[in-house]
Amino acid sequence: MPTQVLPVPVTIISGFLGAGKTTLLYRMLTQSDQKLGVLVNDFASINIDAALIENTQPDRIALTNGCVCCTIQDDLIASALKLIQASPFLDRIIVETSGISLPSSVASAFQMSPVKDRFIVDRIFCLVDAAEFLDLDYESTEIAIDQAAASDILFLNKCDLVSVTVLDGIEQMLWRALPAMRIVRTVNAEIPWSILLEPAFERDRRQDGPAVVATLEKPHQHDVSQFSSWSWSSNRPVSEAAFRAAIESLSAGIMRAKGIVYFVGCPDERAILQLVGRRASLDLQPCSGGRRQSAVVMIGRAGLLEPADLDLLFAGVTEPFVEHDQKGDRAVIA
Repeated sequence: MPTQVLPVPVTIISGFLGAGKTTLLYRMLTQSDQKLGVLVNDFASINIDAALIENTQPDRIALTNGCVCCTIQDDLIASALKLIQASPFLDRIIVETSGISLPSSVASAFQMSPVKDRFIVDRIFCLVDAAEFLDLDYESTEIAIDQAAASDILFLNKCDLVSVTVLDGIEQMLWRALPAMRIVRTVNAEIPWSILLEPAFERDRRQDGPAVVATLEKPHQHDVSQFSSWSWSSNRPVSEAAFRAAIESLSAGIMRAKGIVYFVGCPDERAILQLVGRRASLDLQPCSGGRRQSAVVMIGRAGLLEPADLDLLFAGVTEPFVEHDQKGDRAVIA
């Protein structure tokens, strides 16, 4: 019997009651070509179209696209383990939290022994209802802000129902509480797949150079006028410390980044950059010889992604070439 490739990426979707979590989940299930496993508290909260349902069991709904929805039983992790045992080769597990739960507690459950090597929470999304947020009472507002604080990206949803002035006011309120929050305005939870579900690099599909990261620059089927992209590449060796510092200092306008980077002193390895919102990773992979060109692509909110600032920031991550002549003297080539 085939076994699931580990660790399994996990996406957590949070948000207060009525924010649009089910709409987002439905889009993922019906429009993605990935094989997804979904954990939810109650099937009744998911309006899965009848044509998508293949068969049902007491705790599981099989879908015609190869995905499967499961109810969360008494224990989240036990349910997740049952899911990967019953449905091997899942590309990702999506957890839809209840409207009053905190995603931080869900993420912590996946990071506990003995399952921390079987799952990896690589993105946490929070939805906020732009039409209702300002009318929430104090306790509900605190819950919504706590949900946002634990998330990598906040989707300000239902933006078509309020004015730009109201949207600006909500964003300023959220940024006062959470200055580093990445916020994306959206309608009907329509969000680019490069943010939602784009997979990480796989070891058995390695490529070199910008061809790998150029996928972020492909146009999305929905309106992307609120997004812009920026790319960087260099044949020079990259300082790991300087590169990490640059990633840590990125502005809140950056939503997604990925890239391949070759660090000084690592001739047989390359670093794979993955960034979703505030969550970033640099994983070393073995590599063969050939062209060693570092490349990074980013997407972010139009107006908050500043190409000139990024150019300046990444100009400082490379080191000059150093060659030695026959006498052993060092010659620095800028």
